Amino acid sequence: MKKKSHLSSISRRFIAGVVFVTCTILALGITFCAPTARAAAVSDDPRMYWEPVSQALVKVDDKTPLRWNVYQPSKSDKPSGKEKDKENKRDPEMVLVLIGRRYLLLDIKGKLVYGVQLADLQAKGPNFESAYLLRADRIVPSSDWGVRDIGPAESIHLTLGDYGAILDVQVAHPPDMRAFY
Repeated sequence: MKKKSHLSSISRRFIAGVVFVTCTILALGITFCAPTARAAAVSDDPRMYWEPVSQALVKVDDKTPLRWNVYQPSKSDKPSGKEKDKENKRDPEMVLVLIGRRYLLLDIKGKLVYGVQLADLQAKGPNFESAYLLRADRIVPSSDWGVRDIGPAESIHLTLGDYGAILDVQVAHPPDMRAFY
């Protein structure tokens, strides 16, 4: 019987030692790797570059605001590829709209509106640079979304829930220059 108790005490010590070493290695790994993971997450923060759209139209309740502008993500920010370029020309995914002193980000595919604070945008000449703007805490209530291709432009029609105003944004399609190549 003493041999069994001796073996069981050795196996208990062995298991305790293995658990102790494993926990120590995990604690050291978390301590040294966590700052690196956080830094990688910050560096993976996608920057967005916004360019003004030269041919656009904004109306709020069928009236043109005194101060307005429309921005779309720059082409250098988007992945390359013929299919992706064709898709972006036909259906812009996001539009940043300035109405008075208020910036609104329209996520067309998600049919969501995000309020954008001026502090989130850094001016780079006529363009803007921003961090990731699609944050759930900045969603502006909206309804009655309608996105249509009206020939030379894409029409985005929606109702803003906070003001009850109807917003209509028209963004011209870029010209198709493929025939000239």
